[in-house]
Amino acid sequence: MIPAWVGALDDFGLALLHFEEQLELGAAESHLFAYQLPGDLGPLPEGLLGIATRLVDRSAGLEARVENLLVDTAREQAVVSRARNRLAADRPHAHFIDVQS
Repeated sequence: MIPAWVGALDDFGLALLHFEEQLELGAAESHLFAYQLPGDLGPLPEGLLGIATRLVDRSAGLEARVENLLVDTAREQAVVSRARNRLAADRPHAHFIDVQS
């Protein structure tokens, strides 16, 4: 059972690393990270508790980072939207006069 847990934790760590790398490149999409531990592992061996805790902490930090990036992106989009709306209001508009009446 311990080798299965070691492999699962290694896979989780690699998945986190890959996601972090993609995030650094600006290519990560938060909905694409969907790693799940296999359901047939049984209880976590006590000797692996430290590794599992570090991975969970790393995962939580990454989740917080993604949430902050989403908030920042929404804020930036709002600024761009307001600027675009102001710019559109300042543009000259064509006015047509009916000269045939």
